[in-house]
Amino acid sequence: MSNKVPRIRFNGYSDAWEQRKLGEESYIKSRIGWQRLTKDEQLVTGDYYLITGTDIDETTHTIDYSRSVYVSKERYEKDANIQVKDGDIIVTKDGTIGKIAMITNLDKPATLNSHLFVLRDLSNKINNRFLLHVLESPEFKKFVEATKTGSTLTGLPQKTFINFKYYYPSLKEQKLIAIFFDNFDNLIT
Repeated sequence: MSNKVPRIRFNGYSDAWEQRKLGEESYIKSRIGWQRLTKDEQLVTGDYYLITGTDIDETTHTIDYSRSVYVSKERYEKDANIQVKDGDIIVTKDGTIGKIAMITNLDKPATLNSHLFVLRDLSNKINNRFLLHVLESPEFKKFVEATKTGSTLTGLPQKTFINFKYYYPSLKEQKLIAIFFDNFDNLIT
């Protein structure tokens, strides 16, 4: 959307939308290279999930924990920056770039494998479900494709990811929009 005042609105809302970059007032982290896990460190059972891009259910944009592997407590505690919690959004940055999910119904502590960003709003101005739908949008898909076009990049660098621009309305209107799209997704499913 390139207009600050959309043509179609919920009744009672007419304020202009604000624009921001994804990296503004957001927490965005990923596993750094030297912490790369080896296959031997991935456990079949355990108390600490290791979430990977293959755990993402692309239909529901959630994590299928039954696909997850586990890591030791020591590996989990190695980097608090990539420990996730309910409400966090994760985005694949390598391989199949741009797969998106929201962490929900987490029943054990979890950390991320490489190839994923964890995204968390720090401003209290953005509804997580709204942001999830922004990242599902054709605009974000175009942004990801433009990042790959004409280059040898095989991934989405954080310095690029943080510059994705989007518009957002008031928090109340964001919640209505998120509910609308959640209901629409459920209807389709």
